[in-house]
Amino acid sequence: MIPPRRLFIAALVLGTLAGPGAVPGFAHALLRAAQPAPGSLLPAAPAWVRLTFSETVEPLFCKIKVTDATGKQVDDGSLVSDPADRRRLMIRLKPIPPGEYLVTWFATSTDTHRTQGTFRFQVLK
Repeated sequence: MIPPRRLFIAALVLGTLAGPGAVPGFAHALLRAAQPAPGSLLPAAPAWVRLTFSETVEPLFCKIKVTDATGKQVDDGSLVSDPADRRRLMIRLKPIPPGEYLVTWFATSTDTHRTQGTFRFQVLK
C-alpha cells in the first residue's frame, strides 16, 4: 500500500506538470475586454456595449443590461453575438445623455458554466 502522503505528492506533481490546460471542463467565460472599458470616461456616448469573454458563450443564455444613474434601462434589449468571434456579445444603446452608466452582464459559456459581473462607465459633457 502506498502511503497517503506519497499519493498526495504524486498528485500534486502530476497536476503541476499537466499545466492549466489539463482541466478544460472547469472553464468559465470570464470577461476579458469591454468597450467601453470599465471605469472609462468617454467624450461622447457609445452606440454599443461590446463584451469579449475568455470562452465561447451561448447568447440564448446570456444577458447584458445597461442602466443610468436612476436605474432606467438605456439599452434596446437586442443582445447579439459577433458572428466573427463567438466569445463576443454586443448590445445597442439608445441615445444617452452625459452621465454615469452601469453595465450588468450574465454569461453562460458553451460548456454551461455561468458567470456574471458589473462595471461602470461615464459619458462626459
